[in-house]
Amino acid sequence: MRTDFAMDVLDGPQMRAASLRLSAELGALLRSRRQAARALTLVVRLADKQEVIKSRSVDGRFRTNR
Repeated sequence: MRTDFAMDVLDGPQMRAASLRLSAELGALLRSRRQAARALTLVVRLADKQEVIKSRSVDGRFRTNR
């Protein structure tokens, strides 16, 4: 899942709100497909076009609420 914004977002609370909304959408998408993510990568493009990339992966078994 990838989302590009139409314009730069510079406001901290607006960025946090967008992050929460996108993570909720991703969670809903995965649940609707009965899938789980093993890894997640976040790429943030800064105003000077540099990219900050953070990745996390989960080892082991997943707990699910089925």
